[in-house]
Amino acid sequence: MHHIKSIRNSNFDIKLWYFVILAILFLSILRGIRFPNIWSYTHFLFNYENGFTKRGLIGEIISYFEIPYLISYEFFFIFSITIFIVNVVFLSIIIKDFVNSRNPVFVGCSLVFASSLAVVFLSHSVGYFDHIGLLIALVTLKITEFYKKLLFLFPAIIFALFVHEAIFVIFFPLIFMSLFF
Repeated sequence: MHHIKSIRNSNFDIKLWYFVILAILFLSILRGIRFPNIWSYTHFLFNYENGFTKRGLIGEIISYFEIPYLISYEFFFIFSITIFIVNVVFLSIIIKDFVNSRNPVFVGCSLVFASSLAVVFLSHSVGYFDHIGLLIALVTLKITEFYKKLLFLFPAIIFALFVHEAIFVIFFPLIFMSLFF
């Protein structure tokens, strides 16, 4: 049986590995990035004007302000790209934590993730509300204290369910595991 050699005592260059993984992450993002599509923009505009409907919370919040710019595609583009960039920053921080651990398994997982189709798909799905669920999951991962996680999660999960009901199914296992461990 092969044992994974610890890189804790070797000449492991943290900055080099972090740079390589982030460069691969950036290239993976470039492989899939695109403008948010009209279908996701349509979901952005859903509100409760004609009764309660799923995925209508963000549109309802925006409609309260009665500012025409907030329902424009330009605002939707900025809103979507901002959430995407925040998600990428959180992913980069988590990758940095993995590389700083000097654990070869975590470094390898970071490298595989950065080069995976998951990142390409993430960048290709800009504008969909799943990105809000990812943001909630990543924030949950970065909160270290159990009760602070719970305090964050109770309103966040309720918000997420009204934004896009699938967020709960997609990201709940990750959120649950972060609470469990």
